[in-house]
Amino acid sequence: MLASVLCATDTVAALTIVKERDFPQLNAVLFGEGIVNDAVSILIFETIMTVFDNSKKSSKNQTSYSEDTG
Repeated sequence: MLASVLCATDTVAALTIVKERDFPQLNAVLFGEGIVNDAVSILIFETIMTVFDNSKKSSKNQTSYSEDTG
């Protein structure tokens, strides 16, 4: 989960170095890459949270089932 948060930060550093007025095309490419990184970070985070949430629900269901049959 830490990687999903950290992978979006390197583009921010690059964009602060590359000035838009000096290199407009490079800035646009870096900005686009940053947007893709952000989207991937969100998807990874949401996927991990969904997996953890489903595993908690699954373990609760198994516990209640074993209590009912035991």
